[in-house]
Amino acid sequence: MKKLYVSLLALIACGALHAQTPIVLDDNDFAGEGESFNTVNANPVIIFDGTETGADYNWDFSDLTTLSESVTNFVDPSDTDPLYFFLWLASDVAQQTTADIVNDFITIEDIFNFYKLDNSEFSMTGFAGTIAGVPLPILYNDPEIIYEFPSAYNDVTTSESGFNISVPGFGGWNEHRYRTNENDGWGSLTTPVGTYDVLRTRSEIAIVDTFTYDVFEIPFAYTSIEYRWMAKSNGMPILQINSQEILGTETITQVNYKVGDVVDGIVNQNNATTDLTVSTNPAENTVNISFTASATHAYTLLITDINGKHIIEKNITALDGNNSIHTDLQSLTSGTYFITLTENGKFIATQKIIKQ
Repeated sequence: MKKLYVSLLALIACGALHAQTPIVLDDNDFAGEGESFNTVNANPVIIFDGTETGADYNWDFSDLTTLSESVTNFVDPSDTDPLYFFLWLASDVAQQTTADIVNDFITIEDIFNFYKLDNSEFSMTGFAGTIAGVPLPILYNDPEIIYEFPSAYNDVTTSESGFNISVPGFGGWNEHRYRTNENDGWGSLTTPVGTYDVLRTRSEIAIVDTFTYDVFEIPFAYTSIEYRWMAKSNGMPILQINSQEILGTETITQVNYKVGDVVDGIVNQNNATTDLTVSTNPAENTVNISFTASATHAYTLLITDINGKHIIEKNITALDGNNSIHTDLQSLTSGTYFITLTENGKFIATQKIIKQ
C-alpha cells in the first residue's frame, strides 16, 4: 500500500512537471521589418472541425501535404511603392504576399498587407497591389484589430472597418468589415515540422462588398473565418486555416504553415539531420551543401526561388555521419534562393543563399 501511495505521488509530480500553461502573446511575438519565414501552402482538402478546441488541447496536423512553398517577407512600409504613402503613415510593418485577390469583378496582384504593431495591438491598416500594373493603395477607415495585447486565452475583441474607393477602369468598390476574434483554445500543435505550445484564435469577419459601375450596383455578402495557432517568438502563425461561409456552409480555402529553423517552443520531431550549412554564400556558379545524418536516409534536395518556385530538385542518399553535396548553380540568375532538405515530403532544414 505504501509503495502504491508513493507511486501515485510520483505520477502526480511527473504530470505537474509536464503540464502546460497557456501562453500570453505580446508585440514581441510578431514579425517586424526585415524578417522572413519559409512557409508551405498545404492541400486544403483535410478533415477539420473548427469546434474542436479548448484548454490544454492537442491539435495534430502532422499529415498535411504540400501544394507549394513560398517565403513570407516583412518589410518597412516605406520600402514599398511611394504611391502607398498614406499606408506608410498608418503602419509599422508591411507583409509581402504571393496570393492575388481574384473574384468575378476584380483582380489585384503584387499585394502588400499593412499592419500597425505596437505594445497595445496588432491590427491591419489596409493593403495595396496592382490592377493591370497600376498601383492601388487601400487604406481602411479604421484599423482592423486582430490582437490586443496582452492577448490571453478566452480574450474576445471586435472591430469595424472598411473602405470606399474608385478603381481605375472599373468603377467603385465599397467594403464593410466586422471582425470578431476569440482566443478559444490553448495547448500543443503538431505540424509536419514539429510540435509547439500555442494559443489558438478564431476570427470571424462578416464582409459586405458593393461594386458599382455606371448605374449598376452589385452587393455581395459573405463571412470569412480564420483559425490561427500562434507560438511565442515565432513572428507569424505556426498554422493558419482560412475558410469562407456562404449560405451556412463553411469551406476551407487555404491552409498555410510555417517551416524553417527551430526556435524556442518547438520540439523537432525529425532528428535525422543536423547542422545544414552552405558554402560559399553568397555563391557564384557552384555551392557545397553539408549536413550530418544520424543514419542512412533518402532525401530530396530542393532549390526554390523567393516565390517558392522549384528551380532545382535532386534525389540523394545520405550516409550515417557527415555528408557533402556539390551543386551546380549556373542555371540560376542572380538573386535570393532557398535550399531545402526534405525526407518523404517532410521538411528537415532550410538555408537561404544568394546567387551572385
